[in-house]
Amino acid sequence: MARKVVILAVFILFLIGCKQVDVVPVEAETSTPETTSTIELVETEEIPEVVVTPPTVSPSVNIPDYLIPSPEPEEGQEVIWYADLTHTGIENKIVVKLNVIREEGLIIYLIFIYDENDELIFSDGMETWHAAFGNYQLYTDTDGKQYIMRYYHDLWSGLLWVGYEIFSFDANGNKVVFKEDQFEHMIPIDRAYWADYVCPLDEIYVFADKVNKYLDSSFVLLSTWNFILRYSTPDDMIKEHYRVPIEEIEAFNAEVKEYLEKLITWHADLTHTGTSDRIVIEINEEPDYHYIYIYSENGKLLFSDECATYHAGWRNYNLYTDEDGKEYILNWYKDLWMGEFWTSYEIFSFDVDGNKVILDTDKFNFSYSTLNQEEWDESLFPQEEYDAIEAKLNEYHKNSFLLISTVWELNYSTPDNLKE
Repeated sequence: MARKVVILAVFILFLIGCKQVDVVPVEAETSTPETTSTIELVETEEIPEVVVTPPTVSPSVNIPDYLIPSPEPEEGQEVIWYADLTHTGIENKIVVKLNVIREEGLIIYLIFIYDENDELIFSDGMETWHAAFGNYQLYTDTDGKQYIMRYYHDLWSGLLWVGYEIFSFDANGNKVVFKEDQFEHMIPIDRAYWADYVCPLDEIYVFADKVNKYLDSSFVLLSTWNFILRYSTPDDMIKEHYRVPIEEIEAFNAEVKEYLEKLITWHADLTHTGTSDRIVIEINEEPDYHYIYIYSENGKLLFSDECATYHAGWRNYNLYTDEDGKEYILNWYKDLWMGEFWTSYEIFSFDVDGNKVILDTDKFNFSYSTLNQEEWDESLFPQEEYDAIEAKLNEYHKNSFLLISTVWELNYSTPDNLKE
């Protein structure tokens, strides 16, 4: 108990001492004060306010330059440029008209080029919707000659498209094309063509370098590409750089790669030309749609069909080989549904032009639904006709193996597991 009283007394004395603290400002030259029993608060020099600003980063680092819009212009605003586009030593006037409102309420952007006599020698209009995109730039070559450069690029509905046309004018105002080129690549939307798809990425980059060589020596006069208005002014000379849409391309390539890994491919001479055609079976977990594709040796799609385990999607395909070693597709079907009983088959190959050539086909159909129960008699069933088609189909089955079947459930062969 005595120990607790002593500790409490010391604590009270400490609080009394704190009330007697003197605040002593310390000059910068003051030496370190000697240690005393008095607690001193040292006043430090005032710290200036620090304003943190984000680092300046070129927009092209994070955002493609063609996606950065220019300031919204006033209605009817014009930007005028002068350049020697006839290479006569006399400058031509280039007028860029912004926000020209039509009677229909649509906004159009215009570019006009005049000769030395102020006669119009070129004009074009564009809007910020896809079919009316446009991009005009002023290009200067290594000799200092000036040209108009029409530049375009797009990735739309599978079409990768980039190109340019660089031109000047003769003394009569006629267009003279200096250089032009374009690159097109169709990314197949239809997965039936993915089995042979190869992305020419190296070619795309080579062409991009070619385009950028000209863009590096140009600036934008007027552009509505990608739904965005862009234009230069004397105070803001806009330059562009073609950016290969690598993210979109790589995403598509990854999708194609994943798709190709789940394909089952068979080789057979279905054109009977001594070449190896391909049969591709596509199996999907979700949704319940599966496909058979047949390609010639040069990649031409000869045949395709959708197979599914719901009734209307039932399919059976086999690869059949006759006694001479020739290969065919056997498409066969059996069903008993809602009083209808039928069996059918078709055996076919292809000619050199890809047309189907039928080797043999037959079908059997009998309907119970037209008979009342009282009228039914087994003698009404055409047993001999049915047995005949069954016998032929069974012979074909002996010399074939299953490619894919979706009757009631999915079933298919693999190279390691052939099924009849």
